[in-house]
Order: sequence, then structure tokens, then C-alpha cells
Amino acid sequence: VMLQDLESGEQREVSPDYLAKVYPARLQAHLESLRDAVAATGAQHTLVVTDERLDQALRRYLQLRQRRG
Repeated sequence: VMLQDLESGEQREVSPDYLAKVYPARLQAHLESLRDAVAATGAQHTLVVTDERLDQALRRYLQLRQRRG
């Protein structure tokens, strides 16, 4: 599968095997590194997925902060 970056026009070939096997592990490692970097600064964060409404994500985050104190 050929993917094209809409901003730069750069194209990259991505195999279905890569998407199924390698990408999930790399994404998880990336998310963990972000979590660790944020925690090191004493800040808080929450993961928001693109199919979640923004008001729901904000409500969830604020409720989480309230529970943490």
C-alpha cells in the first residue's frame, strides 16, 4: 500500500504485515515514552482518540483529575 503525506507530498510504501505486526508495538512504545516524559515534568495528560467527541474527552479528563485530587 502506498501512503502519501498530504502536507509534504512524501510517499511511503507500507506493507500489511508491517501494519499488523510492527506498527502496534512501535505505537505503544511511542505512547509510553510520551507518558514517561510528561510524568517526569509533573504534568498530567490523557489519551484522546479521534473518534471520541471532544466534550466527552474533556469531561473524562476532568473527572480523572478530580479523583486524583
